Amino acid sequence: MTKYTFGLKCTKCGSEKFTIPTNPKPNDVITCGKCGAMRSYHRLQKQTLATAKKTVEKDLAKRIGNKPIVIKIK
Repeated sequence: MTKYTFGLKCTKCGSEKFTIPTNPKPNDVITCGKCGAMRSYHRLQKQTLATAKKTVEKDLAKRIGNKPIVIKIK
C-alpha cells in the first residue's frame, strides 16, 4: 500500500512553517513563519487538497499504464 502525506505550504516561499490559531476555522488567517505571507486557512487547505489530488492521479496513472485518472472529491 502506498502512503501519501501532504502538509500546508506557503504559496510564496514554499515554507511549511506557519503561525496557526488553535482549532483554526476556514476564515482564520494563517501567517507563514518564514516570509510573513498571510492566507486564509481555507485557501491553504484547498491548495493542499489540489496538490494531493494531482500527485495521486499521476501516481495511479503510472501504475496502470499511463491511462488518465480523474479523482473527484466531494
